[in-house]
Amino acid sequence: MTITLQGLLHADTATIRSVAERWERLVAAIDTAVEDLGRTTQDLPNHWSSGPGSQAAQSRRADLRIEVGNAHRYCDTIGHAVRGFADDLEHCRQMLHSVVSEARGRGFTIDLASGSITAPIEPSGAVGASADGYVAQIGEILAKANAANDQAATVLNGNVAGEVELATTRPPDYLVVDPYALSITAPADLASWWHSQHPVVREQYLAAYPDVLGAAEGLPSRDRDAANRILLRRKRDELLAARQRMDTLQDGASSRALAAVDTHLAAVQSLQRRLDDPARPGSFLVDYQPGDEQHAELSAGDAKWDGVWGD
Repeated sequence: MTITLQGLLHADTATIRSVAERWERLVAAIDTAVEDLGRTTQDLPNHWSSGPGSQAAQSRRADLRIEVGNAHRYCDTIGHAVRGFADDLEHCRQMLHSVVSEARGRGFTIDLASGSITAPIEPSGAVGASADGYVAQIGEILAKANAANDQAATVLNGNVAGEVELATTRPPDYLVVDPYALSITAPADLASWWHSQHPVVREQYLAAYPDVLGAAEGLPSRDRDAANRILLRRKRDELLAARQRMDTLQDGASSRALAAVDTHLAAVQSLQRRLDDPARPGSFLVDYQPGDEQHAELSAGDAKWDGVWGD
């Protein structure tokens, strides 16, 4: 369907954005479902640890998380396309009004309702401008709007998935990226990249690069929190292992070192208690440096990046 001048002027971009928001909420619900399925079944091997039935159950658990998460890519792409289409229409409409304003300053009158252009009575007031020139500019704007419409339609038509695609398409193992590249990526670009990842792949990235992603502005607070909790657990395990080794020694130096480890371990445990405090639901560990637990601050979240799209 071709977008006409009147169609562009009266396009209901607010409704188009509301459609994009519904897709965004669906993506968030898919991600939550994958996370909940993983969390509520993670103890399955502890209760059913052996035998073909156990192996089949664990395999099915992994497959289900992948299958549910596969819908993320399709819905995420559609949501981006719909929102981008609304942005493109609004941009074209702004361009159109700019042409009208410019023409008025040169003595022309452009009636968008009828599509007519009236040239000034005094030609000298319109040096370098002509009615045909404004007609051409308006035509170019409409061509841009229709190109945006075609692009959005192509994306939507290309992201129709059935049960077969969702069930058989497996996400790749996380792509090995340079952690330094992640650390210097602009927050907005990092947010867009992160949001596009399959939820299972995100878990793989968090496990591989918690030190980078825990400090990465642009990621949602919940994901930075997950990365930093990995670092906190590692620090606790490291201190417990060091304490166990020192317990076997009896000299004065080891006693002083043991006291230092105990002090550090107490700080780690104190931070963990703050995180687990039921009186502080929704607190995120986004400001954490292993070894400096005493100064770690808990956050209520970051409105800029905790939204569905990070905007």
